[in-house]
Amino acid sequence: MKMFKSMLFIFSGILFFSSASLFAKDAWENARFKTRNSAEGHDGRVTAIASDKDGKSFFSCGSDGYVVRWSENGNGDRYQLSSYPLSSITVNPAGTDFAVWESEGTDSNVITVFDWNSQTKKFSKRFSDKITGLSYSQKGSYLFVSTQGVSSYYILDSKNGTILKKISDISSPICMIKTGASEKSAVFYLKSGMIVYYNLVNFGSFKKFSTEGNLYQTTLFSGNKYLAGEKNGFIYIIDALTGKTLSRIPSKSPTILEDSESSDILYYLEKDAKGTTSLKSINADDSFSAETAGTVSISSGEAIASAARTLKDVIIGTTSGNIYSLPIKAPSSEAAAVSKGKFDKISDIAHSSDGSFYFISGKNIYKSSYNEKKAELVVSDQNQTNIEEFGSNFILWSKGTKRTVQYLNSSTGKVSTLFTPKAIIQSLKICDGSVVYVQGRASVYSFDINSGKLTWLYSGTSIEDALVYEKNLYVAKAKVGTSDSAFVKINLKTRESVPVFKKGFSSCGLSSFQNAAAPYVYGILLSEEDNAKTSEVFAYDIKGAKSEILFKADVNDLYAQTFANENAVFTNIGKSNLCSYNEGKKEVFVYRRGLAVPQKAEFFDDGKIAVVNTDGSLTWYSSGNRIPLADWSFSKDGGFKIF
Repeated sequence: MKMFKSMLFIFSGILFFSSASLFAKDAWENARFKTRNSAEGHDGRVTAIASDKDGKSFFSCGSDGYVVRWSENGNGDRYQLSSYPLSSITVNPAGTDFAVWESEGTDSNVITVFDWNSQTKKFSKRFSDKITGLSYSQKGSYLFVSTQGVSSYYILDSKNGTILKKISDISSPICMIKTGASEKSAVFYLKSGMIVYYNLVNFGSFKKFSTEGNLYQTTLFSGNKYLAGEKNGFIYIIDALTGKTLSRIPSKSPTILEDSESSDILYYLEKDAKGTTSLKSINADDSFSAETAGTVSISSGEAIASAARTLKDVIIGTTSGNIYSLPIKAPSSEAAAVSKGKFDKISDIAHSSDGSFYFISGKNIYKSSYNEKKAELVVSDQNQTNIEEFGSNFILWSKGTKRTVQYLNSSTGKVSTLFTPKAIIQSLKICDGSVVYVQGRASVYSFDINSGKLTWLYSGTSIEDALVYEKNLYVAKAKVGTSDSAFVKINLKTRESVPVFKKGFSSCGLSSFQNAAAPYVYGILLSEEDNAKTSEVFAYDIKGAKSEILFKADVNDLYAQTFANENAVFTNIGKSNLCSYNEGKKEVFVYRRGLAVPQKAEFFDDGKIAVVNTDGSLTWYSSGNRIPLADWSFSKDGGFKIF
């Protein structure tokens, strides 16, 4: 295998190549994304809600990585931007784009801007510090990004993400920024207790006032005359031109609903000691008097996670992922449900020799096929999450648990026990008629399905993955010491261990196509040098006993996988697209994403590829065709909805 000379790069989920010949005339990163229209809620907490510029529709984002644009009729156009949670969303008041920030584990420092109307990504930008705030200017010319720490506020050109100014002349974290209609100036609220007026023409401060410090949920209202914020059981109303506190309204843990600066009424949600949530208002024209507009109840008893307001309604997102609305002028006691149920999630699939496939949804196992598009219940109440093909039958197991590993006979539909692990299973693969699995991330075992014999193969530290090929064991793990390797080969007869890579601190995502004419083991090597993070897809030539890097990404993607086919290796590296490296053509092929982030690829004899997405949907491809054939979501009635 010759090393592929063109380099693959990734920036916050979008794939880039140095070789333009792999693509058509339009840049791949500017390809349209595809939305799904339905009334589903989020899978997990609704982290933020933002009114669209028309004041009628609105956006929501969640811990599932989805952004949903909800229309007045209650339907939502849905798109999964990331496999990580989205912490915030802000809408351009003068454009058709919006910005979100992704919480990538401990590195919560990526913002992404999308144009919803053209359905294209404008840009992504990574910051060295954790992001704490995101907002647009009045006309949408600027995008303001605050990060953790002092002197960490950035003014970006909203069109392309160019940093116009890093504010270093202010020594306190900036908690709020608003611009005037002309965008020539802006007002900042500083956590230290300062209101600062800032010149956006020459980027400098021109007026400062001392005021109340450590306010949260700060916002301006009534023509930008008043600043509101909360702390220690009070909502503070402050004169934005002098910094003087005008009123303190008692309120325990309020949720302040940011509104148009022209409004004279500030709305907020408040929960009392009995658990009753009320919608309240503060009227600037009535000496900042606080009034109760009505109580808010959700019939399901879900907890409120986020809220915002449109022109007519208060929009509420819950910890369970649902969306509710409540009229502002005449609030009823019960909020109306906007979202209406969710599709069942498919956790895993495995193809069968007859062209059908088996899949797991909830505690049940079903059989289906691409042509029939109907699901047949095979066995219920198994409580497994993963399924692997074994001849014409299947192995059932659950990643990250100590659940019993089972054998499913496809002819009889009966499930029998193979073995029960003594610690959680990190990974499991079928290799040469045996189950090879990583137990507790410290040991590798092999279970012979025919004889029932359990054999210890290897012990180590922080093992991520393992497989057996031609009497050798291949282990992906964390590197320990300078003489160690993140990927090792162990001869199972002599017990000789051979380190493969000198570089890299860990590896993951191993795969192989058993009985291939040219056998390879594929995986992903993670490295970090001089704060530069990379994930490299590699191929280990078993016959030649040598390894080569096929392409790389500029992130550490510990959850990425490789999926070996007879003539190519597929990968979901970068948490965005499915791509493959073709052995014969020596090139990388990128498949356009379906409705959600790809998680696993399964191959069929007729050339079709089924991809399980992180949201539990399926995306179908025909090998060699970048455009998806279809997107499927599993319905509770036992069928599929095709998008």
